[in-house]
Amino acid sequence: MDENKKIQEDLRRRRERYSKRELEYRRNIDELQHQLRIRLGFEKNAQIKNSHINEKLQKGIFEQINDITLRVEKLKEEQEKDIIRKFNSELAKMKKKMEERKSTKGDSGADHKEREAELQHHLELITNIAQRIDNENRTLLKKN
Repeated sequence: MDENKKIQEDLRRRRERYSKRELEYRRNIDELQHQLRIRLGFEKNAQIKNSHINEKLQKGIFEQINDITLRVEKLKEEQEKDIIRKFNSELAKMKKKMEERKSTKGDSGADHKEREAELQHHLELITNIAQRIDNENRTLLKKN
């Protein structure tokens, strides 16, 4: 008997749930049918209601378009800033390399000047020695 009561109670609960769900489904179906009749123009003031729906949809679409446009603008600005930052970084690197080259060229220029002065000094010494030897040769030639 006890098991019978459990089965009957379970059956009663299932019927109640089924009834509630059926009622919800019927309400949902009625609402959807009503909306369909409005969209098809079979209801009173269907055009006014449809125009309101269309206006809401248009407004939503325009808002989304504006949001997308704003996002695209922000992305463009961010990309532009990134590109400018990268360009400035590369420019700074190039300037640094150019300054290093200038300083090494300046150093090599100074090295060349020092080397030139040194060679000039050696040339003077050698020409002096050559003149002395030439003078000695002349004097020796006269003696001979």
